Amino acid sequence: MFPVTIEWVLTKNGGRKQLPPIGLYYAVAHFDIPNSKNWSVVFQLEIHLINSHQLWLTQGKVRFLVDHAPNDYFKHLSTFKIFEGPRLVANVFLR
Repeated sequence: MFPVTIEWVLTKNGGRKQLPPIGLYYAVAHFDIPNSKNWSVVFQLEIHLINSHQLWLTQGKVRFLVDHAPNDYFKHLSTFKIFEGPRLVANVFLR
């Protein structure tokens, strides 16, 4: 698994009404790579934080849900987006 910090989109901007519970969280990841498809990922959420700008942050780890996914994305990219249906709910930063 790869360490991440998740910055959640604020509710007023279309994000979640509350943070997912600590533990496993399954989501759809979008990578800003031409012709790349979305991939299912699983997070191990470890701790929720609120920073000085009142943004919701979560630290944890991520991996792809399936073995044949492009694991190199996590090694070579610094960020990706998380969607729930058509709605952007978070930006993820690889640490």
